[in-house]
Amino acid sequence: MVAKGIQGIKDTIIDADQYRWFTFSDEEAEKIGYESRDQLIEEAASDAALEVNKFYCAARFKTPARTRPVEVGRVVVVTYGQKDYGKAAVIIDVVDQARVVVTGVDGKLSDMLPGSYPIKRLHMTATRIPGLSQRGHRTKKVKALFTASEDEILKGVQADKTLQKIQKRRAKTSLSDFARFKIWARKKGL
Repeated sequence: MVAKGIQGIKDTIIDADQYRWFTFSDEEAEKIGYESRDQLIEEAASDAALEVNKFYCAARFKTPARTRPVEVGRVVVVTYGQKDYGKAAVIIDVVDQARVVVTGVDGKLSDMLPGSYPIKRLHMTATRIPGLSQRGHRTKKVKALFTASEDEILKGVQADKTLQKIQKRRAKTSLSDFARFKIWARKKGL
């Protein structure tokens, strides 16, 4: 016996894998008690616990902050290299299981241009760009989605512990010898 309504949608998603996108077909929508999958997605969009992608007629449970999967729309911080170390970017496409395409959103997050990056050199933050779940968006569309919730995204990125550590380390290494001496003298009370 399949549950009807929103509980049927949730049960179907949980049976598949609750944090992965589940694409509904017309047959599955009829089994749950909806006339079409569009009607099912509209119902799922009204539930606060679910995240919906209307283009693919897919839904999933919102991922908790501690779960940070590699996915399109995830904000990342580069944790390796000299050129881009400490810069924030957004994943706009997944190349394979080891590489992703990231961008700095035309200077809004950083000055990074779209390019392929190994996942090992990236730190996933808890922040995502709402509405960005399809692969291969152009920079214009990513920028529009980013601008729609810019304050919330920047607040989440600045709260990330890894980025704070990188910024603290960068500030410490940029000090001159005399500045480091003044800090040491202040600590000693001289």
